[in-house]
Amino acid sequence: SKASKARAWPLDSLPMLSNSCTSWGNFNNRRALVITGRDFPTLADFSGLDKPVLVGTNRSEGNFQAAFTWLDPAKYAPTLLRRLTPARRAALLAQYPALPDKAAFGELLTDVMYAFPKLRFAERLSRGGNPVYVYRFDYYTEALEKMGLYACHVSELLPLFEFQTGPYQPLMAGSEEEVHGIGTRMRRYWGAFAWTGVPQVEGQAERK
Repeated sequence: SKASKARAWPLDSLPMLSNSCTSWGNFNNRRALVITGRDFPTLADFSGLDKPVLVGTNRSEGNFQAAFTWLDPAKYAPTLLRRLTPARRAALLAQYPALPDKAAFGELLTDVMYAFPKLRFAERLSRGGNPVYVYRFDYYTEALEKMGLYACHVSELLPLFEFQTGPYQPLMAGSEEEVHGIGTRMRRYWGAFAWTGVPQVEGQAERK
C-alpha cells in the first residue's frame, strides 16, 4: 500500500524524494505522494486526544506575511485584532511600540497568528493526559537573513527537504552545509516521533 511504502523509506531519502517523487497525485501541477486518513488512521482519528502530539512554530513566522501578503501594517494590524474589545486591542498593540514598522508587524503576526494559538492548543491537548511536545524552529539561511525574513513561515522546509532544484534552492545558497546538518537532525527527531510517539534520538538530553 502507499502507507507501507512510505513507512519503508529511510529518513535520509526524504530530500531525494522531495525532488523526484514518482507520485500518486498532483499538487500545484507537480507529481506528489498523497496519503489519506485511510492510509494512516492515527492521523485521521484525532477526536479522542489519546495520541501523542508534536506542535511547533517558527521564531519569525509572521515575517513572510508581513513581506508578501499584508503590506500595510497600519491598516492590517488593527484588522488582525478586530475580535478584541477596543481596550484590549489598544493594550495589545501597545506591546509593539515600533508599529507600523514592518519588523514590528512581523512580530505581531508571529505572536497572534502562530505562537500564541499553538501554545494554547498544546496546553489544551495536554489536559487530556496525552503527551504533547512543543518546539520552536529558529534557524535561517544567509539568504533569508538578507531578505529580512529569518525563520519565517515555511522556512523549515528548506532543511527538511534540502531542495536541490526549483524556486526554493536559491534560498539555501551559501548555507548548504548548515542546512544539511539541521535537516538531518530534523528528520531524525520527526521520524522518531512518527515511529515511537517521542521526538527523542540517541545522544539527546532527556526531555522534561
